[in-house]
Amino acid sequence: MEYRRSFGLKVAGKAQGAPYDPGAVPSTNRRGRLTSPTISTPSGSFSAGDYYSYEAYNVNSSVSETVPGNWNGQSVYLGDLLVYDGTSWRIQRSPGSGAARKNDTWYLVTSAGTFAGMTLSPGDALLFLTLQTAGGGFLQPQFAALNTTSDLLLYGGEFSPAAGYPASDRPNVVYQASASGNTGGESYTAGDYAIFDGISWVRIANDEAVTVPAGQSISLRCAANADEWEFRRADKEATTVGIRLQTQVASALRKGLGKKLLLIGDSMFGSGSSGATIIAATGRSGEVRSYGGSTSDQVVGMLKQEIISWGDRWAGQTMAAWHGQNNQPKTDARAAQIREGSMEIHRLAGALFIRVLFLTIMGQREATWNGVRLVYSQHENQFAQTGYLYELTEWYRRVFPEQHAVVYEIMLSAATDAFDPTFPGMTEKQVAAKYGVLPWSFFANAQMPAGLTTNMLNYQGTWSNAGTPTGGSHADYYLRIAAGTVGNVIVNNNGTWSEIAIDITHMSPTGGQALAYGGNGFNLGNSYTNIPAREGIADILNNNFFFK
Repeated sequence: MEYRRSFGLKVAGKAQGAPYDPGAVPSTNRRGRLTSPTISTPSGSFSAGDYYSYEAYNVNSSVSETVPGNWNGQSVYLGDLLVYDGTSWRIQRSPGSGAARKNDTWYLVTSAGTFAGMTLSPGDALLFLTLQTAGGGFLQPQFAALNTTSDLLLYGGEFSPAAGYPASDRPNVVYQASASGNTGGESYTAGDYAIFDGISWVRIANDEAVTVPAGQSISLRCAANADEWEFRRADKEATTVGIRLQTQVASALRKGLGKKLLLIGDSMFGSGSSGATIIAATGRSGEVRSYGGSTSDQVVGMLKQEIISWGDRWAGQTMAAWHGQNNQPKTDARAAQIREGSMEIHRLAGALFIRVLFLTIMGQREATWNGVRLVYSQHENQFAQTGYLYELTEWYRRVFPEQHAVVYEIMLSAATDAFDPTFPGMTEKQVAAKYGVLPWSFFANAQMPAGLTTNMLNYQGTWSNAGTPTGGSHADYYLRIAAGTVGNVIVNNNGTWSEIAIDITHMSPTGGQALAYGGNGFNLGNSYTNIPAREGIADILNNNFFFK
């Protein structure tokens, strides 16, 4: 590993893409999105500048960006626009069209034009922020236009001081010296930066990188935040890895300034109406930004879009962020991405006081069969205080004390007396206190056929064959342990068998209520663990100085 003290400037554009020419046909008025790879020419009445954006989801983000759709025999890539020029439709390519784009890549505009309603001039930059997700419904590339007066810095790559300064003197582009040398009367060391401020070149000295051999420990002091230091692998492998550092954090409780509430994250704030329920329970006005399928860095990218392009309408207001469900920390690298995402959200919010609440990952109700019972490791490991989800929760406790909510504990505290069909003969409270598994009814699609409740069911055993049983009586049920999704409930409703597959990730409205309002906890006596009461998200926000 190598480390050095950060050079102190925040770089928004971390890599430069190919130069971008918006072309002669301006796209000024968005009319909708194209979500099918087979693109039909729009019909109706149109004016010059009307456009549609190609946003078809195909398997995953990378495939969606590199495999084109087809319009009249022409390839159309994710983010490309179909623009009406007054007489006919034409394709306007997007920055980085046809390639898998990386967040924070910037594209230098080479000629005047208009792209997706953004008026561009030569020398402007288009900054790719992220792919806005919608749970597979569409993928929309998000760009921000930065003119030459913007104070956001862009990384332009390396230059050799011996060969002189870079040919481009666009203001606020940072270049890094690839080797030691002299130019413009300045002596550069490898790793130093140069930036053109609009008048002259400015040298920004950088600290020399220090190599830490395998097995050696280091101690670093931070005046305020850990981003005062930069780290990288010494071998510069392309593979992402996580590096664990042990830290001490000193925090003070300060009163927030917010009056309104912004909830931003992946699909979780949209599931079970949880986001809307939380806002209503706080008694505050607010909005939900739920981007289904988003990873942590994509949630960060949408927050950047909120700030850079959408007027930063929530500046100074209270924010709750929930991310990481789609890049769960099953490795150190993924855990590091989630932690980095939270640190970036905290930084973007300017949170010198408490007004950002982070929600931890709840864990999926994903089952395996151990020969005796169904096992739900993502919940049971948290109950046993082990595993990546528990470690991530402990990181939030240390780094964001009084600024995080442990979703798993909140949901556990609100378990009900209803029968849990995945644990025959036990209530949801008993399952929670015995094994630490979150209530079946808290997950989407956990619904019996009409006329049945879980308390009416008669357990008949396990089922490991394809399809469903035959015969039996009304309200009989089996648990699937093979030949399908383990944990599914197979129910007889008046002679008709049906298989219930819950959404193991997302909440039902009952779960959304539990998250918003919390639970009273319960103590079932011997052989059960006492489950303490927990405030819901609404009370955490209202009772802990998040609002003014």
